[in-house]
Amino acid sequence: MSDEENRLLEAIEQVRRDKHQPWRYISFTFLNGIAQGLGIALGAIVLLALAATISATVFAELSTGKAAAINVAGSRRYHVIATIRSSSR
Repeated sequence: MSDEENRLLEAIEQVRRDKHQPWRYISFTFLNGIAQGLGIALGAIVLLALAATISATVFAELSTGKAAAINVAGSRRYHVIATIRSSSR
């Protein structure tokens, strides 16, 4: 190897601080893996929530009949429960 290559290798070895501190390297790579895993999980949650919201909106707009009746029944049920709770106080 040439003198320039030797100097470059020595510089690289000096930059690598974890050569004599293996626990520092292990903890850094562990935390890096945790951060990547959380990023992937949060990204997947956001994408799935967005897909669920869009599909629910599309299906609600396209559906007729039973879905509308279910929505009306649900809102009436809420109104009845609210009325019962307010009258019992």
